[in-house]
Amino acid sequence: MDNLRSTPPRHLADTPGDKEIIDLRRYWNAILEYKWGIVFLVLLAGGAGYVALKYIKPMYQATTTVLIENNQPKVINIQDVYGLNSNNQEYLQTQYEILRSRSLAEEVVKRLELVNMPEFDPFRQKAFNWKEWVPLEQIESVWPFEPDTLDFLRINKKPLSEKAKFEAVVGIFMSRLTIDPVRNTQLVKVRFDARDPKLAALISNATATQFIESHLAAKMALTEKATMWLGESLEGLREKLRESEKRLQEFREAEKLVDVRGVKTLNAEELSKLTERNVEARRVRMEAANVYQQMTIFGETPPPEYLLELPAILENPLVRSLKERQDDAQRKVDELSKRYGEKHPKMISAMAELKSVKSELETQLQRAARGIESAYKISVENERSIARQLDQAKNSLQGVNRKEFQLRELEREVETNRKLYDLFMSRAKETHEATGLQAAHARIIDSAIPPGSPYKPNKKMIFLMLVMAGFGLGVVRAFIRDALDNTIRSTADIEEKFRLPVLGLLPLVKSKKSKAAFEGFLSSMHSHFAESIRSLRTSLILSRVDQPYKVILVTSTVPGEGKTTVALNLAEALGQTEKVLLIDGDMRRSMLAKSIGLSPDTPGLSDLVAGTAEVEQCLHRLNGTKASVLTAGTQPTNPLEMISSNRFHLVLAVLKKRYDRIIIDSGPTQAVSDSLVLSSYSDAVVYIIRSEDTPAPLIQKGIKRLREVNANLVGAVLNQIDVAKRKNQHEYIHYSSYNTYPLKETSVTAAKTKRRVEPTGV
Repeated sequence: MDNLRSTPPRHLADTPGDKEIIDLRRYWNAILEYKWGIVFLVLLAGGAGYVALKYIKPMYQATTTVLIENNQPKVINIQDVYGLNSNNQEYLQTQYEILRSRSLAEEVVKRLELVNMPEFDPFRQKAFNWKEWVPLEQIESVWPFEPDTLDFLRINKKPLSEKAKFEAVVGIFMSRLTIDPVRNTQLVKVRFDARDPKLAALISNATATQFIESHLAAKMALTEKATMWLGESLEGLREKLRESEKRLQEFREAEKLVDVRGVKTLNAEELSKLTERNVEARRVRMEAANVYQQMTIFGETPPPEYLLELPAILENPLVRSLKERQDDAQRKVDELSKRYGEKHPKMISAMAELKSVKSELETQLQRAARGIESAYKISVENERSIARQLDQAKNSLQGVNRKEFQLRELEREVETNRKLYDLFMSRAKETHEATGLQAAHARIIDSAIPPGSPYKPNKKMIFLMLVMAGFGLGVVRAFIRDALDNTIRSTADIEEKFRLPVLGLLPLVKSKKSKAAFEGFLSSMHSHFAESIRSLRTSLILSRVDQPYKVILVTSTVPGEGKTTVALNLAEALGQTEKVLLIDGDMRRSMLAKSIGLSPDTPGLSDLVAGTAEVEQCLHRLNGTKASVLTAGTQPTNPLEMISSNRFHLVLAVLKKRYDRIIIDSGPTQAVSDSLVLSSYSDAVVYIIRSEDTPAPLIQKGIKRLREVNANLVGAVLNQIDVAKRKNQHEYIHYSSYNTYPLKETSVTAAKTKRRVEPTGV
């Protein structure tokens, strides 16, 4: 008996690998369930939109196409005066902003006198003001208030000043004006919205015309201003030119300059020659210095032998001649010395001649040495002299350059002043001519014509959008209500939330309102309800075939879920094949006696437990079945103590021996604790859940209480299912399929006759 008490069926356990998926069928069922609400919102949105659009005044839009001349025909070369570059995108963007400017809008408003037109009346253009709908006078007449109490509800009807009214009209004008450049072109669309199509075309064309004329007027003003400025500047430039020319002439006269270029050329040639001479003198000096240094190695008076070794000395013809004579005299002495003695006359004569030649050679060597020294000193002095001349030539040329620089500076000043004067003179003539001839920077390509159809509102589109919005709102409302609905609507809810198998589904049977339990099994054996009861009976029997449940407790969460109806009809279904006893265990609100046509005072369970009645007096047979009913009997003061007593246990033990199966109809789990006590006597507990009525958290609490006392919850029954509303859901499709079978039903009214009031006699 405990195999189903605590653990849910294996197929109901969570699977770790299961992934949550979007149940599209659930959303579709939510839409079908709340379809009439969606239809209502769609009709409401469509009706409100139709009424609102009927009173909305249409707006017409006129368009003028303007071509902005990016490259203007240059009638005159006056661009420098204006300082505008019309060959770039910035120029076009500037023109677009001028078209949108407030100054241009003010000019158009003044030109067309839009302030006096009713369409631009600021009071007619204002938005909805809720204060207009407040019956202030009626309120003050009924409830007297202080004078300043209701000032916040009063409408300020103070008239606008002329300036404020003009500003308001300009604001309205700018809000209706649209400037739309055509991409990759120099065209721009000037659009204006108005309730009068002719007025829209008039204002659109006037705006384009005013834009062109304003530019021409601005150019004219710039031309006149430039003419005045150029005229004033010419006098100053003329005087400045005269002064520069005067300074140039005075400089030429002061410096006595005739041809600076010729003087500069002569100085340059002289400087070039002096430079060459200076280079040559430096070379000669360096050579002489080299020879002089070689000669003075042994002092200021070098020996003759050293002097004879110097190439510069030997190059002297006289020295070379004397050297040759000395060599000849020496050879002669050497030859005579071989034949004669020293005192021989020839020998003495040869020696005297050699000595004379040597003396003359030494004298000549000294002279050559002094000549080298003199040549060195002369080369040094010559180099210095040429260097002084070169410096003088350079200084002279630099002076000429300075004069030339000053001259060129004065000449450039004169030339610049002359060019500037000529330029201003030319511009002054051009500007004077431009006063009477101006080229427009834009022109109208297509003038606006009165539109034939309104621009806005697009009533069809708005109406369609409102209908779609109503539909969307209805769908969202359906989804929200479905998400917030925490009642039980399907078998999946029971299995997922409570971990209980579903034993059966019972359809909702619509009949006259009555507090009595509905008897539909015997009264209509082939009805949908009867078939559902048979399915419940089969599920209950098959849930444990080897050891059938002897005592079955039927309970619910709160009153009104149909537990008594289920218990009564289940007893009738089981009573067709078994001896079944139905006990009304709800002694606080007994409904079973009334359902089978018995008086509430009929002896029953309480009387049997108390010993005031016999078993035969308390049992009542259900006609057509083997089932009997034991009503609640007289209502006791404390039903909980009675069903907890040993006396009740003994009575139940006696009844279990007489019947094959006992069904106990107990009170709700959340209302009283009777069902918790009765579950301890039961082999199985069947939990009744009313579809779309009882909140899931409340059901969870009831099931939790039963599990806490180890009640054997074998399953749940989803009761009072609205099959007509749920016919599109797959688990309720089989109900509608019963209509294809021939049904032989008896009326419910006939089934409610008083037919089972006889005691069983058991």
